Amino acid sequence: MDFLEKRVRSRLSQIQFTPFASITFDQYYEAVKSFLWIQNPENVDKKTLAKWRKSVEHFLAKDEVRKIFKKQFEINNTVGDLKLLLQLILSSLDDCCNNLSDALTSAWDLISEKHNYTLLQGLSVLEMVILMGTAMLEEINTNGDPVNFEIVCRRVRLFLNKHCQTIPRDRSYIWKAFQRLLERKIIVIAESTISKGNKPVQFQSIRLQVEPNDVRKLIKESSVPTALKHWAQCSDF
Repeated sequence: MDFLEKRVRSRLSQIQFTPFASITFDQYYEAVKSFLWIQNPENVDKKTLAKWRKSVEHFLAKDEVRKIFKKQFEINNTVGDLKLLLQLILSSLDDCCNNLSDALTSAWDLISEKHNYTLLQGLSVLEMVILMGTAMLEEINTNGDPVNFEIVCRRVRLFLNKHCQTIPRDRSYIWKAFQRLLERKIIVIAESTISKGNKPVQFQSIRLQVEPNDVRKLIKESSVPTALKHWAQCSDF
């Protein structure tokens, strides 16, 4: 198994740090399998190779594994970032290579923590309020109903009117702050509405590119109004 790991590492070392062309997630996921599969193996006995490939197939068939790679794809689909994630996975494998899923989880936690820390730096209080409102809407949205700017704006203005009247709450201010979050890709337009292309941005479905708990942690550790800290600790406010 150690030899197989070296073969995969060797294959990864030949990958260039360039973005994939315009590809779908399914194509990206197939590339993950290709990198781990070991094409045209030499000096690897058939039994060991079969065991490794079976582990890879079982690993990639898991829903939680697919979800993590989907998050990586949405954040950055460059070959270089994929290479880093796969290398971190390989470095965490046990001798029998039976812990691919655990290794992926550990690698993703490490990468996403660093990514989110960088992504969430330098936000204004109003931008953090928008993120908190969006996070709460995503958490309570168990029916899959779309969340868009107009819905978030109503939630944000309700909170500001009740608890933080010193923060600008005109729709125009909230819209500009929301646009900055879109530019930084902390909030993104959902793929399903991009393809339709017949709605104003304000009415297109959106989603956070960070976990709600990361937003709560950011607010907890930031110098923001007490009411916002309380809101981040509650299921609603």
